[in-house]
Amino acid sequence: MLELRTFGGLSIKDGGAPVTGAATQRKTLALLALLAAAGKNGLSRDKLIAYLWPETDTEHGRNLLNQACYALRRDLREREALLGTSELRLNPNVVRSDLEAFEAALQRGDAEAA
Repeated sequence: MLELRTFGGLSIKDGGAPVTGAATQRKTLALLALLAAAGKNGLSRDKLIAYLWPETDTEHGRNLLNQACYALRRDLREREALLGTSELRLNPNVVRSDLEAFEAALQRGDAEAA
C-alpha cells in the first residue's frame, strides 16, 4: 500500500520506505496532493493542467500531465495508482493519504483521530 502524506510536507512511501525517482518531484507530488484533495470525484485533466502548469498551452500541458502520470505509475510500481481517463483520481485500494484519513475522522465526529 502506498502512503501519501500531505500534512507537514508532501511525501510518498511504499510499505514504509520512501519512494524515489521522478515520483518525488515537486509537480508530481503536487499532482498526487490535488488528487487526494479531490477524493473519489477526482479532477479533470484540464483542471489539473490549469493548477500545475498555468502558463502552458493546452497541448504542452497535456504532454506534461501525461509524463507526470507515466512517472508516477513507473516509480510507484503501481499501474493502477491512478484511475480514470478524462477525470483522474487516486485508487483507494492502492494509495492511502493522511488527508483522506483526516476527512473520514471528521465525518465520524472523531476529533481525537483527526
